Amino acid sequence: MNKRSRWRFLKTVVTFCLAFPAAAGTGGLAICWRYGLDPTGIVQAVVTAYTVELGLSCITRAMDTKKEGEQPYE
Repeated sequence: MNKRSRWRFLKTVVTFCLAFPAAAGTGGLAICWRYGLDPTGIVQAVVTAYTVELGLSCITRAMDTKKEGEQPYE
């Protein structure tokens, strides 16, 4: 996987990890509030799974090895 496609992949993962939990959390909260349930379990499950994925992507980017004088992902 070359650098450009890796960068595109990481941008896609970050976008997905921010957009999907927001949408799923909003839907879950709406359902819970409609029926008077406690929404903490749904929010925790949704946010935890995608926060871990986002964290792994950030760690992958931070730990990427580069040669001397080379700028990452250009």
